[in-house]
Amino acid sequence: MLTSVLAASGDCIKILDLDGRIQFINEEGYKLLEATDPMTLRAKLWIDLWPNEPTATAALAAARAGRDAHFSGSAPTFRGSLRQWDVRVKPVLSTAGVVMQILVVSRDITEQHRLSEQRTLLASELEHRIKNLLAMVAAIAQQTIRAPATIKEAADRFAARVQALGRAQSILTRTNWTSADIRVVVDGALEPLRVPGSNVPFEIDGPLVALPANRALNLVLALHELATNAAKYGALSCAEGRVRLHWRTTAERMLIFEWQESGGPTVTIPARTGFGSKLLQRVLAAEFDGRVRIDYASTGVTFMLTAPLDRVAHGATV
Repeated sequence: MLTSVLAASGDCIKILDLDGRIQFINEEGYKLLEATDPMTLRAKLWIDLWPNEPTATAALAAARAGRDAHFSGSAPTFRGSLRQWDVRVKPVLSTAGVVMQILVVSRDITEQHRLSEQRTLLASELEHRIKNLLAMVAAIAQQTIRAPATIKEAADRFAARVQALGRAQSILTRTNWTSADIRVVVDGALEPLRVPGSNVPFEIDGPLVALPANRALNLVLALHELATNAAKYGALSCAEGRVRLHWRTTAERMLIFEWQESGGPTVTIPARTGFGSKLLQRVLAAEFDGRVRIDYASTGVTFMLTAPLDRVAHGATV
């Protein structure tokens, strides 16, 4: 009966003598400890299975004194696999109440421990991202409201910019917040401007370049500003207007990203610098550790970002 119970258990069950030497271990215990030869455990000191785990020593001392003990700790198997264990140590008493042996039941909780650590890491990562996102929303709000405009104009601009930020979040969520291909970023940022059934005003081409999360976010916002200005005053404000958006990499490991407008009304240089210009010329250049140039030629606006390719592809994530 007892043998059947021990065989059915999924735990590692051991019986120790008062010196702490293993007298018995169930078959499942051999498997969990990855011990191919039962002789490797016979008469072995149980405490030797717990290198650098003082709680095991304390639990053994408590059981010798007639008290139950419980602890969690990590210990390697005989093949060197590190596992996390939930351990209960109990004294086995005689009819007279004297400690005769010690029962140890160890449960392998390695997977549960891994999942718990993963949840903690994800919670910390989520908190970090939310803080960064809120900081970006606050900066957008501050810059939008600061510009001379009516309440409605400011509200519309703010809503549009936050929606652009939301699109960037969706792109990054689909890629698990590691990185996003620049083509995916461009298509996501320009999707609201594509009207079904009409001529596509964009010509887009370029090689695959992976952007870290923070740079993808800023590029989406930059493209939103370029597209918004083009829709109001530039190539996207008329049916004949077109935008060529292309990027390339050079032998010197540089990324060159260009937005070129054509076919729109005659361009004039803006009288003032707003949030969009600051985002394009300062924030984007700093984020990509590169240079930004905006040319207000009468035939159409041209925007160019030049940045080191290695830093573009391997920057830190948000």
